[in-house]
Amino acid sequence: TGDALAAAGGMAGARFGSLQALRDDSELAWGFYARRRHAFRIAPPHPAIALLNRWTALMRDGSFACTSNVDGQLQRGLFRADRIVEAHGAIEWLQCARNCGAPVFAGGLVDVAVVPATGRARGSLPGCPSCGGIARPNVKLAGDEMWDPSRVQEQEERMNEWLADVRGRRGRKVVVVECGVGDPAMRARGERVASAMEGTLVRIDARDAHVPRAHIGIEIETAAAVERIEVELRKIL
Repeated sequence: TGDALAAAGGMAGARFGSLQALRDDSELAWGFYARRRHAFRIAPPHPAIALLNRWTALMRDGSFACTSNVDGQLQRGLFRADRIVEAHGAIEWLQCARNCGAPVFAGGLVDVAVVPATGRARGSLPGCPSCGGIARPNVKLAGDEMWDPSRVQEQEERMNEWLADVRGRRGRKVVVVECGVGDPAMRARGERVASAMEGTLVRIDARDAHVPRAHIGIEIETAAAVERIEVELRKIL
């Protein structure tokens, strides 16, 4: 859940997590990206992720996870990397800031030093392996016409193939579990998938759990809801 990079930093994200900020002051922008990456790396996965992963292990065909977060928490929570869609990109992946045509590349081993007093990046900044220009996170930034969505499109294709395969198997029932999603586009996606697969949408949202008819809305916090579902699953199993 969540909204790309800007949401991760609140007002700072709105100021620095944009394409214009990268153009205006690349050292300051990369200082912001580097601090966010460090915060994401040391943050423990949300407590619900382990239970969601356990449910995946119980399913005959596993699961596919879709998130608008860019923090890599699902991978750190041991979800299969090839069964994840990161709709707004991922901060650990990089692309050419000029969008020169070079493919998106892994940036997990690229560390950027930051001057604590100024928040500015220090030393050389990540570069594009093709044209030598500056690189940027492969994340959809504010006002971003240069974002390269190719990696996300590949993830989407894998999810669509998986959904088609599951739909072709007799006796399969699909459940879409939506946890704390505020993005209208992501909520609409969950509804579309549940409808297309003739499945059930379980919408968990403490603020607004309204669902179309015949689906399930749970209006409490995600961690509490998932824990209570886990209790009931253990009774059944």
